[in-house]
Amino acid sequence: AAAAALDARHPFRSAPVGTEGGAAPPIFDLARVSVYIDRRKVLHDITWQLRPGEHWRISGPNGSGKSTLLRLLAGDEFAAAGGRLTRFLPSLGREAATLEETRRGVRLVSDLSQALYGYALNGLELLCSGLDNSIGIYREFSAEERAAAMALLESFFPGGRGVRLAATSIRRMSTGELRRLFLARALMGGPDVLLLDEPCSGLDAESRARYLEALERLAASGAGPALVFVSHEAGDAPACCSREARLEDGRLTISA
Repeated sequence: AAAAALDARHPFRSAPVGTEGGAAPPIFDLARVSVYIDRRKVLHDITWQLRPGEHWRISGPNGSGKSTLLRLLAGDEFAAAGGRLTRFLPSLGREAATLEETRRGVRLVSDLSQALYGYALNGLELLCSGLDNSIGIYREFSAEERAAAMALLESFFPGGRGVRLAATSIRRMSTGELRRLFLARALMGGPDVLLLDEPCSGLDAESRARYLEALERLAASGAGPALVFVSHEAGDAPACCSREARLEDGRLTISA
């Protein structure tokens, strides 16, 4: 079902593009990248690559810089002078040249963004807002766009639950339902990468299992984006994350 829903999004996503006659370049390529926040060095000389088809888990204690790293990748923080960060987006077939291009191809999902969302949309409207990665609704969506959103919603909530949630205010949904809905929203528009910041925090065991199952189906479909899954709990990562790194005091160590 997830694969069928992703196929329904194809009008909004280009096929992955590589370099002519060779392997596709890394989606993210970081060399000696440091980040300062309020004059304090939060990330230290990070060198790391994310290649197409890879799914990473990045672990580390609270305060180690995990969220800062995701904000950097999403374009919300900036590398200090002396470091290099490039974002080659397969959907573009080139490096992202603007922040708008980065935010279309790289989607950040966190429990904080859910908690601070201030618009009382219904489920279908929330998914449609993911096409523009906007907070709130600012245009009319076409029948094709709404159909793609509905197909994705039903793949996350089968058995009639998707139809029910499409017309339900997000203010009346459970935490687990809303967390999966924000994941589905991030998929609208066909991003190249999903950055998942502690997405299972605050979920009960059943909701956590359903969330991770949704990620597993997405990875297994072969049509989904690369994943960067950040958590400090070992059991919170989906099994598809075969690459692993750890942040300690702002320093990244690749372990697998």
